[in-house]
Amino acid sequence: MGSITVQPSQFAIVAGIAVLAIVFGDLQRVVPVFRYPFLRILLGSILAVVPMALILKEPDLGSAMVWGPMFCGMILVGSIPFRYLIALILIVMTILPLAYFFGLKDYQKRRIDTYIRMLTTTEAKIEDIQGDGWVPYHLQLAVGSSGFEGKGPLSRKVEDQRSIHRTFFPHEAINDFISGVICEEFGFRGMLLVLSGISLLIFQCIFVAFYARDQMGRLVVVGVVAAMMTYVFMNVGMNILLVPITGLPLPFISYGGTFMLVVLFMFGLVQSVWVHRNISPAKNPRARAVEA
Repeated sequence: MGSITVQPSQFAIVAGIAVLAIVFGDLQRVVPVFRYPFLRILLGSILAVVPMALILKEPDLGSAMVWGPMFCGMILVGSIPFRYLIALILIVMTILPLAYFFGLKDYQKRRIDTYIRMLTTTEAKIEDIQGDGWVPYHLQLAVGSSGFEGKGPLSRKVEDQRSIHRTFFPHEAINDFISGVICEEFGFRGMLLVLSGISLLIFQCIFVAFYARDQMGRLVVVGVVAAMMTYVFMNVGMNILLVPITGLPLPFISYGGTFMLVVLFMFGLVQSVWVHRNISPAKNPRARAVEA
C-alpha cells in the first residue's frame, strides 16, 4: 500500500478468530438450524480452510499452521461434543499426506525433509550442513554455545566467544530467529525471563476467558490464546530443532510492523472482553458501597 508493506495473512487470522467466535458462540441463537454441532463445525471448517489455503498458496506455511490449533481450541470451548473434535483430528491426519505432496512448495518440502533427517541420522546432518540444513545447524550452535550467561553485554566471556548470529545470519535474526538471538546473547537466564513473561501474559488471558460475559467473548480470548501459544512454540521450537523452520515471529519481540499491530489488536480484544464482563453487585463490595 504505497510505501507501506502489509502482510494480509496476519489480518486474516484476527478476522478468523472473530468469525469463528460468532459461529461457535451465538450463531445457533440467531439461526436455529445451527443448533446441530455438525453444521457449526462444517461452516467453521469452510470459513477456516478457505483463508488457510489462500495463505498456504501465498506461500506462507507458518501463518497457515496457526489456523489448526486456533480452530481446535475454539471447538473445544465452543460447546461442541468431544467426539466431534476427535473425528475432525482423524480426518485432518488422513489429509496431511495429500497436503504435503500436493499443497506444499518444493522448498517447504525440503525444510521438512531436512528437519527429519537431522533428527534421525548423523550422516544426513553432516551432508545437509552446507545445504538446506545450514540455518538450523548454526541455530543449534548459537543456542547450545550460549550457556547460562550468554555472549551478550551481560556475559563475562564475551571476549572469548564468537557470536554466531552476527556472523552467519545478521539480517534474518531480527524476526524469524529472534529467540535464538536472545538465547545466544543473554543465555538461558535471558530466554527464561522472556518465556516466563509471555507465559504470565497467556495465563492472564486464560483468567479473562473464565470471567467473560458470554460464550462469544470467551471464544475470542481462547482464539487469541491458541494463536499466541502457536506463535511462541513454533518460533522457539524451530530455533532448537523441535519443529521445522516455518518463519513464524515471536509476539512483542520479533521485528515486523503488521505482526506487531495484529498482536496489539488481539490483546485489545482480550481487554475488551475483560472490560465488558458482568460482575454481580452482590459479589462486588465496591459496587454495594457506591449504591449505598
